[in-house]
Order: sequence, then C-alpha cells, then structure tokens
Amino acid sequence: MTRSPSTEKARAEKAQIDRELDLALEQSFPASDPPSPVRDASAEKAADAEEDAAARAEAGRRDRQLDEALEETFPASDAPAVTQPYGGETPKT
Repeated sequence: MTRSPSTEKARAEKAQIDRELDLALEQSFPASDPPSPVRDASAEKAADAEEDAAARAEAGRRDRQLDEALEETFPASDAPAVTQPYGGETPKT
C-alpha cells in the first residue's frame, strides 16, 4: 500500500515535533515543569513584552535623572542640563 503525500508530510512533521520535544526535555532535565509541545505566538508576545518593559525602564531612568537634576539645581535660575543624544530613531511614546 502506498502512502499519500499528505500522510507522509504529516508523519514527517510529527517526527520533527517529537525530535524538538525530546531535545527540549533533555535540556530542561531535571526541571519540574516539562516544556510545552504546542507552538503558538507566546514567544513573540513575550519578546514584545520584554521590549516594552525595557522601554519603560529606560523612560523611568530618564525621569529619575531629570528629577535628580531638578533637585540639584533648585532654586537656581538655570535649567538642568539633562540632554538626550540623538540616536537616529524617533523615540517611542
């Protein structure tokens, strides 16, 4: 009996997923939580969340620098000298 191309493709995909899962299990041993064999957009969402967190952290750092500069110059008449170098990208707001 011959197998259809779609059956062969499904078997090849399952074999690839099994190899990836085996590798992930080997790399996580002896962790208590096994890796999920499901592929979804969660890794992409996590990367986006990490990028957003980094941007918020950078904005917080700049705010703290400005607050410190304001405290150090008060009540002088000169404004604080906190400058942002231009890196060629428009900052995200």
